[in-house]
Amino acid sequence: MTEIDMTEYTKDFLKTEEFVKRNIIPADNGGTVCIDGRYSPEQSAGAIRAPGGDFGFIMAIQAELIEQGIASDSARLVEAYLSTVEELRVQPGGHYHSNEHNHEAGRIGCGHIAKASNPDLSHLYFPLTAEHVRNLYDVFHAHESTDQSVLEGTHEESGVLLVHGPGKGAEPKYSVNSLDTQTGEMYFVVDIDRAERFIESIAPILSEKLGLEVNVPGVRSHFMTQLGSTASLLAPSLMQYSVVIGKQGNATVSEAGKVKPADV
Repeated sequence: MTEIDMTEYTKDFLKTEEFVKRNIIPADNGGTVCIDGRYSPEQSAGAIRAPGGDFGFIMAIQAELIEQGIASDSARLVEAYLSTVEELRVQPGGHYHSNEHNHEAGRIGCGHIAKASNPDLSHLYFPLTAEHVRNLYDVFHAHESTDQSVLEGTHEESGVLLVHGPGKGAEPKYSVNSLDTQTGEMYFVVDIDRAERFIESIAPILSEKLGLEVNVPGVRSHFMTQLGSTASLLAPSLMQYSVVIGKQGNATVSEAGKVKPADV
């Protein structure tokens, strides 16, 4: 195919495929960061990429508890989550981010958290309400074990990368940097398989600490629903790409459809 015949759609796919190949990195599961494309390789360093970072997992857990009709105090849930990751990680602590323009002001800088804490958008995060999110955030933000990265620049993501491992029960060992520091290209990055495995690993420990059952399929479902809601608000009409990374770090990229804009 010559350059003059190549469609923009094809150009975007080839550009994305090259981006992925240049930016595959080892996954160390040492922490969790947000899906935001502005994270530098040093800031993300192979961590699980999930909307809202660690706070996003807490949101999904709280939503499932609410759906089960279980009352869970915000402080108790946050404390249980943070003490759980402290047992499982080499580098303990809960992660989230702010932006360079609102870091000092103390406002919510993460789009995932900010959208979920907006009462006008609560229908997209049901059964989690804006009040639930605000209460959780106040506790999480004030906790001594949480760590906040400050992201610089503006959102210029070219698409959404949905990263999967080899499948068949094999542990995912690779992820993708969201920002190519040489070209300036960036993508939203979500570690789908690693996030699901993380939920599986924390659920039994959390259940014991809270004295109730944290239902893994339910938390997974809310995690994906909340991811979809935030993507529809922050990445409307961007192309999604499925990225399957094999045991040796070889990646297969395919289009997964455009993000449907939210009905607000």
